[in-house]
Amino acid sequence: MPCRRTHPGRGPAGFNTLPGMRLVPSTLRGRALLLMGVVLAVAAGLIVLEIRSEFQQSRALAEQQVADQAALLASQMDAVADEVLALATRLAARPAVAELDASTCEAWIGEARALIPGVARFLLADGEGQVVCAADAEPGRPAPVGGRSWFGAVMETGEPATGRPEETPDGRWVLPVAVPVASAVAGDPPMGVVAVSLRLERIQTLVDAAGLQEGSVLTVVDSAWVALARSSDPQRWVGGSLRGLGLVDPRSPEAAGGVFLSPGADGVDRIWAWAEPGAMPWYVLAGVPEEVALAPALATVRSHSLVGVLILLLFLGSFLLLTTNVGRVLDRLRTSVVTARTAPATRVPVEGPLELRGLGAALNGILEARDRAEEELAGARDRHDLVLRASRDMIWDWDLVAERVRRSSTLQTFAGLDAIVSGDSAMGRWWDRVPEPDRSRVRRSLEAALEGGETTWVEEYPVRTEAGGRARVLDRAHIVRRSDGEAVRVVGAMTDVTEERRRTDEVRRAKERYESILRNAPFGVFLAGPEGHLMEWNPALARILGESWEGSLPSRRAQEFFADPEAFHAFAREAREEGAVIGREALWVRADGEELHMRLTASAFLERGRVALEVLAEDVSERRRLGEQVRQSQKMEAVGRLAGGVAHDFNNLLTVISGEARLLLGAEEALDEELAESLEAIREAGDRGSRLTRQLLAFSRRNTVERRPLELNGVIEDLRRMLVRLLGEKVRLRADLAPDLPLVMGDPGELEQVLVNLAVNARDAMPEGGEVVVGTTHFELESGEGGRHAGLQPGSWVVLSVRDEGIGMDERTLSRVFEPFFSTKTKGKGTGLGLSTVYGIITRNGGQVDVESEPGRGTLFRLYLPVASRSEVEQLELVDGAGSGAGGAGGAGAGAGSGAGASRPAARGGALRGSAGSGEDLEGTVALVEDEAPVRRMAERVLERAGYRVLSWGDPREAVEALGPEGPPVDLLVSDIRMPGMDGDRMVALIREGRPELPVLFVSGYPEEVQLQDRLRDGRTLFLAKPFRPDSLLEYIRRLRMSAAAASRR
Repeated sequence: MPCRRTHPGRGPAGFNTLPGMRLVPSTLRGRALLLMGVVLAVAAGLIVLEIRSEFQQSRALAEQQVADQAALLASQMDAVADEVLALATRLAARPAVAELDASTCEAWIGEARALIPGVARFLLADGEGQVVCAADAEPGRPAPVGGRSWFGAVMETGEPATGRPEETPDGRWVLPVAVPVASAVAGDPPMGVVAVSLRLERIQTLVDAAGLQEGSVLTVVDSAWVALARSSDPQRWVGGSLRGLGLVDPRSPEAAGGVFLSPGADGVDRIWAWAEPGAMPWYVLAGVPEEVALAPALATVRSHSLVGVLILLLFLGSFLLLTTNVGRVLDRLRTSVVTARTAPATRVPVEGPLELRGLGAALNGILEARDRAEEELAGARDRHDLVLRASRDMIWDWDLVAERVRRSSTLQTFAGLDAIVSGDSAMGRWWDRVPEPDRSRVRRSLEAALEGGETTWVEEYPVRTEAGGRARVLDRAHIVRRSDGEAVRVVGAMTDVTEERRRTDEVRRAKERYESILRNAPFGVFLAGPEGHLMEWNPALARILGESWEGSLPSRRAQEFFADPEAFHAFAREAREEGAVIGREALWVRADGEELHMRLTASAFLERGRVALEVLAEDVSERRRLGEQVRQSQKMEAVGRLAGGVAHDFNNLLTVISGEARLLLGAEEALDEELAESLEAIREAGDRGSRLTRQLLAFSRRNTVERRPLELNGVIEDLRRMLVRLLGEKVRLRADLAPDLPLVMGDPGELEQVLVNLAVNARDAMPEGGEVVVGTTHFELESGEGGRHAGLQPGSWVVLSVRDEGIGMDERTLSRVFEPFFSTKTKGKGTGLGLSTVYGIITRNGGQVDVESEPGRGTLFRLYLPVASRSEVEQLELVDGAGSGAGGAGGAGAGAGSGAGASRPAARGGALRGSAGSGEDLEGTVALVEDEAPVRRMAERVLERAGYRVLSWGDPREAVEALGPEGPPVDLLVSDIRMPGMDGDRMVALIREGRPELPVLFVSGYPEEVQLQDRLRDGRTLFLAKPFRPDSLLEYIRRLRMSAAAASRR
C-alpha cells in the first residue's frame, strides 16, 4: 500500500504535533476548533452510517426479491423440461420407434400428443438425418434434419439436446427438444433421433403468472442468449437475440454471485438475479429497476443531507470568527514556511500570541534539522553516485510495501526501463526481459527466498537488452525484513557477466576439445615430471605400451619406456635446454618385451616451479617395416627388370640356336650320324637355355602365365638340378614321387617358382643342414569328407608336398605365414613375399595350401592341385619335350630331355601346341620385320621352306614405307615388338592405316608383351613368345590366317 508522507509539526490547522506537546490545545482557538471538528465529524459519521445502512438494506431486499423470482420460475421450467424430456425419452425407447418404421408413426405420435398437449410437433429421423415420420409438419415431404445443430449434437454425444427457437407458419414459436434412439449394440452411435417441439407459449404463461413490481422484468434465454419468453413486450423479444444489448452474461465473472447490476435491453439500469434450470441449457433473469429498489434509501439521504448542511454552516461560521482574529499572523507564518521549502537556511518569524510564537520556534528547529540532514544526504548521494560510476553493477531497489521499484541509470540504459515504476508492473516489465524457461526458474527462486526467511538471494540468468541483444547477468540481492520476519524491501546489484561467461565457455570448450583430442588421438601423449613420473597420459599410450592403466597409476616411469633409460634423460635434457625437440626417434620396450620404434616430439613447461615435459609419441615400427618392405620390393623390381632384359637377349639367341638346329635336323638331305648327334646336342642345349631363362623369369616374377595340362613329376625332375644348387652342400634333396600321376592344370613357370620358394625357405630353416623331401601323391576326396580337407571340393586331387627338418614355427607365426611382407628372417635375408606368392599361385589355380609345423619339429607344406578335366586335355595336344611355345614365355625349353619316343602324351614339363603344319605346301606372301639378323634369317628359311614368299626388313621404318597403300600385296605380317627407332605396335598401326585387315603375328622375348593379347582381340592379331620352334611359327601363322578369314566373313 502506498504511504502518505507528513511533515513533522504540520498537522491539521491549529494542532501542534511536536513530541512532548499535550493532545488538547491550551488556547481557546485550538479548543474551539477541536470541538467543532469533533462535532462535525461525529455528525457526518452518523449521517454516513445511516445512509449506508439504508442503502444496504434496500439493495439486499431488492436482490432477494429478484433472486426468489428467478429461482421460482427456474423450478417451474424444470418441471416442464423434465416432462418433455421424459416423454421424448420414453418414445425413443419404444421398439416401434427403434425400428424406424414409418408405418407405426401414427400410433405413437397420437399417444404422445395425448400425454402432453403443450408439444407442437413430433419427428423421427434416422442416423443420416432423413425424416422417417413427422406430425404437424409443414406441407410436402419433410426436409432432412442432418444439418440441424440439435441433430448433430445428439448424434455426436448421444445425449439430449435443444435447438434454436423456430417460428411456425401460424406465427407461434416452438423449441425443438431431441433425444437419441439408442442402438441395439452397446458402444455404437445412435440409430436415429426423436424430436419434439415445445410451444414457448407454455413458458410465457409461467412468466406472465409471476407478480412483478413496476418496471421489473422477467426474461428466459437459451445458451445462445436468444429470448424464449419475456414479461415485457414478448412479441418483440421472443425468438430474438439479446446479445449486445448491454446485459451482463450470467456466465461472466461480473455475475459470479448470481446477482449483478446491468442495463436491460430497454437501457434501464436494473438489479438482476439469474437462475439456471437443471434440465435444459436455459437461464432465467429477473430484474428490478435500481431506482425503484433504492427509493426508500434515497428519501433518507435527502432528510439527512439537510441536517448535514445545517451543521456545516454552523461550523463554517465558527471557523470564520476564529480565523479573523489570528489570520494575519498565520498568513505570515504560512508564507515563511512555503519559502523555507525551497530556500535552505530560511526561518519563520516568531511573533503573535504565545501559541504562535511557540509554533514558530518549533518550526525553526525542524528547519535547522532538515538543513543538516539534507547536507548529509547530498554528501551521501554524491558518494553513492561515485561508487555507481566506478562499479559495473546495476542497482535496483524494490519497496515491497509500496510496490515500487527504483533503478540506477546504468540499469535503465541497459534494459530500457524507467527509473521508478509503481504498482503491479513494478517488476513485470523486468521479468518480460527474461526469456523462458529461465523467467519461471528465477521468479520461483526469488519468491522462495522471500517466503523462506532468507536475507540474501543470488541468481544468474539471461536477459534481452535494450539494444535487442542477449546478455547474461549475475543478480545479487539483500532482503530487508521487519522484526516479525516479513520482507519489506529488496536491494539488488546486477552485473553483466556475458563476456566473462563467454570466456569461461571458450575455456571449457577448449578443455573439452583438448581432452577429446587427447582421449581419441592415435598416438601416445603424456606429461612427465622431472623424475619421469607420469602426471597425465592418454589411452593410446597404454595401448602402445601394452599396459592396462585404466583407473590406476602407471606402473612404469617415462625412462622405463626406453630400451636405454639414459636415452630418456638425454632426450629430456635436450628438451629443457632447447625448449622443444621435434621428430626424435627412440627405441621403446612394450610390457611383453617387444621393441618399438617411436618418433617423439616434446616441449618443456613449468610445473610448480620445476620443468616438466609434454611428449607426443608415435609408433613408427610398422612404418619402418613397410619402408623396408618397399625398399626390398624395389630391389626385386630392379632385379626383375635386369632379368627381363637378360631373358630377352637369351631368347633371341636361343631362338636362333634351337631353330637352326631343328632346321638342319629336319632337312631332307641325310646327315651322317656324328653330325646328327652334334645337332641334337645343340638343340638340347638350346632347350636347357630356354628352361634357364624361364626359371630366371620365375625368380624375378616377370614370367607370363599360361595354364595348360602338365605332368607334375616332370616339372619337378626338370627343376631338380637347379634345386640341388639352391639348397647347397649341407642340405640333401630327396624326391618321393608317385607314379602315373594324372595331369594338372597350371603354368610350368609358376609351379617352378612355387618349388623354388619352398626349397629356399626349407634351406633357411636348417642352418645346420638336413633333408628336404619333395613328394607327390594322388587321392580322391569323397563327398562329406572333412578334417584337413574341409576347404576342398569332392573330386580328384594331386598333392605336392615339401617337408624339412628345420626349426619349425609356433602358432603365432603360423597364423601370419601367408601375409605379404611377413618374415621371420633377419633384416636383408628375406622379402616376406615368398609364401604369399606360393599361396596366390596355388589358390589362383583352384587349389589349397596346408601347413603343419611345431617348434623344433620341422615344417610340412601340402599343395593341393585339381586334376585336369578330360575336356581340358582334349582341347590341346600334348607335344614332346620341346614345348609348343604357344604364347608362353618358356616355349623352347619346356621339356627338354625327354626323347621323341616318350610313351605318355606329355613329356616331362611337356607343353601343349596346336596342330602344326603337317607338311602340306602353304602359299602366300609373308612380311617379316625383325631387327636381330640371325633371328630374321632363321625365320626366312622356315617360311620359305614351308612354301611362303617372304619379304623381310630389319628396320621398322623401312617396312612402313615399303608396305604403304601402293606397296606389294602381303597376306600376313610377322613382327618383333621391341625394335630401335620404332616399336612393332606403332609400326603395325601405321601400316594398317592403308591395310586395315592385314593379319599380324607379334613375336617378342619380353614376357610383358603378352599384354598385347588383351588389347588386340580383333581376330587379326596373335602373339608368339621367344624362343619359339619352327613348327610353332608355322602353326601360329596357320591359326592367324584362319582366324583372319573368319573375321573377314563376319
